[in-house]
Amino acid sequence: MDSQKTKRWTKGYDLRVVVFEDSHWRKLHPLTELRPVWEMSFSMGRLSDRLRRALPNVSWWPRPELRDICKGPLFNPEDTGDEPLLLVNGTIREPETLVERVTLGRKGEEVYANGEERCLIWAHLEAGEAKEILGDIRPSDPGFIERFLGGERSRMSDSPGVYRYPWELVEGNADALRRDFAAFTKSNSGRRRKIGVQGDPELVFIEQGALIERGVVFSTAQGPIVVAAEAEVHAPSRIEGPCYIGPKTIVDNAQIRPGCSFGRNCRIGGEVEASIFADHVNKHHYGFMGHAYVGEWVNLGAGTTNSDLKNTYGEVRAHTHCGRVPTGLVKAGCYLGDQVKLGIGTMIGTGISIGPFANVFGSPPVNGYVPPFSWGSYGGFESYEPSKALAVAQIVMARRGVELTPEYRRLVEGYASSR
Repeated sequence: MDSQKTKRWTKGYDLRVVVFEDSHWRKLHPLTELRPVWEMSFSMGRLSDRLRRALPNVSWWPRPELRDICKGPLFNPEDTGDEPLLLVNGTIREPETLVERVTLGRKGEEVYANGEERCLIWAHLEAGEAKEILGDIRPSDPGFIERFLGGERSRMSDSPGVYRYPWELVEGNADALRRDFAAFTKSNSGRRRKIGVQGDPELVFIEQGALIERGVVFSTAQGPIVVAAEAEVHAPSRIEGPCYIGPKTIVDNAQIRPGCSFGRNCRIGGEVEASIFADHVNKHHYGFMGHAYVGEWVNLGAGTTNSDLKNTYGEVRAHTHCGRVPTGLVKAGCYLGDQVKLGIGTMIGTGISIGPFANVFGSPPVNGYVPPFSWGSYGGFESYEPSKALAVAQIVMARRGVELTPEYRRLVEGYASSR
């Protein structure tokens, strides 16, 4: 939403926006075990960036175990205040269109229904009822949705409206990159350079401080390209839009196909197609990753390659912690949680999920779900002791100048003990 729309939306009406995560965060495993849903990487940043850009006066309502690591301001359900609240699901697909669907000053909510599954997309609560509805329950509790079902105020949505599985984020990333390009370039300093561009050079935006070597080729045939500040793109690399290359990320001798987002301080080589890489991912060597979501601090050993297409060209049924789940997609890759380490030559089957802190090496092809804190070869895993996993994480993070904080350590230890 632009500033003028924001002013018109809030004019004469004191309103707080509270972004929450509901009980369906588990379906986004392995991406959300160690972060709230709105901190998942997407498009040109994170879901939280899109929410802040679209909505005013945002505060965050995470699961209790995540409060110590969350950036504020945080919402306290025991102190709802005197103003009305707009509750917004942290996985909403298009927060910029929410304004057009919400009528201020009226009670209302929008609920997404998919068979027997229900989830709240947004709800408008008056000051008096906010304390009554929110005071004794958390959105991450399964019973939370029951408070918003039925009655005249509920609007049943005829579209999903929210992201429910990792492959939905991957599938929606290319369109989001195209939509977000104008807003990103408007709010950031940089310039468009006519350096080896095949297509419209106005669709290549290079932030100040980024390095582009001679011999790099950009193609905007399918969408725009953004190279953020202090990123480096080395020759010979070919970058096809839509694509976002985050701050301090180094792309070296790579073939980047359309629909890719790379977070902060990544190392990218080889071939990548239609994938989201969170911050601090190391894929500096040859190998292919396609239609994948790769969490923070993941290391992909040389030659690591995943499959994103079945030999039958049929629908991919993803391997998840809840069993096999139909994706509705012909192309679906792999989904790697934070701090995953994959040894050289690792082969990953179609639709595979690997839980946080798994360390896989010397394995036959990975063809099923890999639980968190797994150690060894697929089919013969041992348990990876959390203390040893954290010791490795501390070394890896220090190499990029990042501290492993006591809060993060407690979160990982608590997560490991709760499994």
